[in-house]
Amino acid sequence: MNSPTTTRPDQPCSTDAGPAASSLPAQTESKPPKVAEKSRLKDADHLRQLLNTQFLTRGLRDIGDSELLRRLTTARQALTPPRGRHALPRIAQGVMAFRMQGSKTPYPDLKYACYGLARPTDWDSRVLLEEAQKCDELLTAVAALRPRDPPAFAACCKALQWCWDMDIAPTSDKLSSGAKENGRKLGAFLAQAKR
Repeated sequence: MNSPTTTRPDQPCSTDAGPAASSLPAQTESKPPKVAEKSRLKDADHLRQLLNTQFLTRGLRDIGDSELLRRLTTARQALTPPRGRHALPRIAQGVMAFRMQGSKTPYPDLKYACYGLARPTDWDSRVLLEEAQKCDELLTAVAALRPRDPPAFAACCKALQWCWDMDIAPTSDKLSSGAKENGRKLGAFLAQAKR
């Protein structure tokens, strides 16, 4: 007569174990899925805390102000997603609001649409800079702020300048012909706004 030899929970009990096996209770999932997920998250959080504690108490003292610490800081900053006005979710929200409301887009969303002028922020990877009508509409909406709300106009121009410096100028040779033309319009607009 064979006896059950399974001692690990991931191995099934053998069915040819005879009468002794029939007296064993059937194996069931020990934890419901939500409880198991919470347990995994708790374990991961505990591991993260343990690693942070070990690294901070031991590692930073050893490396001090060395080149390694500088490299670690640079890598951490590069991998951290932008926050505040440069956060992609906020920019995407502004671009979507502008796509739906056009020139009637209220100021905060209009400013974020300016930050996202040259970025693909929706599911179709559309870019406002490549659409002549939308680009013209955005610049017209920003220009309309100048007499009504000078601080909002200045903030939108700052966002457009950031977009120019970060997204358009470094990749100007890779832009499509429509985007290059709209980039020239943006450059002229920014030059005019500084006067």
